[in-house]
Amino acid sequence: MHKKIFAFVLAAALLCTAAFSAAAATFTDVAEDAYYADAAERMAARGILSGYGDDSYHGDECVARSHIAALVCKMLGKVDEATALAGVSAFSDIDVDSWATGYVNYAQANGIITGDGNGKFRPDDYVKYEEVKNNKRKK
Repeated sequence: MHKKIFAFVLAAALLCTAAFSAAAATFTDVAEDAYYADAAERMAARGILSGYGDDSYHGDECVARSHIAALVCKMLGKVDEATALAGVSAFSDIDVDSWATGYVNYAQANGIITGDGNGKFRPDDYVKYEEVKNNKRKK
C-alpha cells in the first residue's frame, strides 16, 4: 500500500513537470532503471524533493504524513504561503517550531489534509493508501 502512495505522488509529479534530462543521477541510491528514477529526478530538479543529507533518497521507504504535506505544498507552488503559516500549529502534536508546521497548516487550511479528529495530525505516522484515496479536496 505504501508503494501505491509513493507511485501516486510520483505520477502526479511527472504530470506537473516539463521535459528534463539529467546528466547525472541526483540521488546516489536510485538506480537508473528504478521505476521511480525519472520522477525522482524531475521532482529534485524542481526543488520538490531534496532527499537526505548524504545525497540518498530512500525510495523504498514509507512516507510520513508531514512529508506528504510538504510535497503537496511544493508541487502546488505554495511554499511561500506555507512558510507564512509557520509559528503556530493547527494540531496539538506538531510543535510550532517544527519544519513541517507551515506546510501542514497550509494543507489543512485548504482542505488538502485533515487531522485524526482528536486535534492531532500524527506527523510522523506513515501515510496509508486509504487516507490519500479517500481524501476529497474541499472546493
